[in-house]
Amino acid sequence: MAQTKSNIFLFYGEDSYSSLQKLKFWKQEFAKKYGEDAIEEIEGKALNPADFTTNIQATPFLSEKRLTIVKDFLSQSDPEEQKQVAEGLDKTIEECLIVFYENEIPDKRTSLFKKISQIGQLEEFSLFSPQELLKWILSEAKTRDIKINTEEAAYLSQHIGPDLWTVSNELEKLKLFANGAPVSKAMIDAICTPSLVSSIF
Repeated sequence: MAQTKSNIFLFYGEDSYSSLQKLKFWKQEFAKKYGEDAIEEIEGKALNPADFTTNIQATPFLSEKRLTIVKDFLSQSDPEEQKQVAEGLDKTIEECLIVFYENEIPDKRTSLFKKISQIGQLEEFSLFSPQELLKWILSEAKTRDIKINTEEAAYLSQHIGPDLWTVSNELEKLKLFANGAPVSKAMIDAICTPSLVSSIF
């Protein structure tokens, strides 16, 4: 049985806004502790499996730890490349933290996905439920100093749908439009683009 490792992660899911925010937070906190030079980002299509395997076995040169972020490798690589990377993960040293980041939901049947789920940690970012979205809008509005009450926030969530990239952009538009005044349904109707579903129904 393969040994579970606490330094290998896979972030994926429909809610790419939240997964990217978490990745950014990890990068910021890691840079504070170990320096920006200890962070390496690799685009999936540019990853060389042999070089990657060598690097995750090598002790960091100028830092106690190293953060390696691999973006969209599961969606952009072929099965043989994934197999090579999967086989190398068992040899990852403790000083190397690896985050596989996927903008799309990866194929869970691949050797690499199965390997990460076996020895690492998966975090799936699903779209918010209506209640979760309402809570997020109210919290985000407070952070951005936007005045909006629960009724208007619920109306906004129904109007534009659950995609947080869209919600975030519309909140910023409302902040500028309201200019310190409380957000009203009329403001939402005036400047927010309705989602396809809400415009149909």
